[in-house]
Amino acid sequence: YGQKVRNVKQEIAWLKNSLLQHNVEQKRIDDSFSANLFDKILDGLDPGRLYFTKDDLAFLQPYRTQLDEEINGKGSAFLDRLKERYKIGLQRSERLITTMLSSPLDWRKKEMYDPEPDWVADEKELSDRHRRERAVGSRFRGRWLAVFVVSPALDDAVAAEWTGVEGVA
Repeated sequence: YGQKVRNVKQEIAWLKNSLLQHNVEQKRIDDSFSANLFDKILDGLDPGRLYFTKDDLAFLQPYRTQLDEEINGKGSAFLDRLKERYKIGLQRSERLITTMLSSPLDWRKKEMYDPEPDWVADEKELSDRHRRERAVGSRFRGRWLAVFVVSPALDDAVAAEWTGVEGVA
């Protein structure tokens, strides 16, 4: 079975008509709407800022205030460019993670979690972000495991060594 070919322009027109007809508070589809939509799309695709770099964003930036034109049927280049950059970002992240997983974590290094990270400048910063996410996530899972499953059977010194936190057991 072959996949049905999507008509993106037709889907955008349907979405626009639905927004205009069925919203209680009708929104103007203008540059402001476009910029808001642009930001939400990028935040939705990459909330942890693990795929796109500032270079990717600079490449997509010209479309920031043009999405309203695309919604009004004057082109559909943004989705093609976005898909292209997202695919590159996913492949880049897969490569970085594969490289990172080939070496053990340094449990002695203190890492900080940033719940609202900024976009990174380049691949080196992106690699560092992936490393921190791995370290913080692994340490977090280890702490919860020690607190809820293992800690009753451990003394404080062993629990602290496993989790990096004093007084867990």
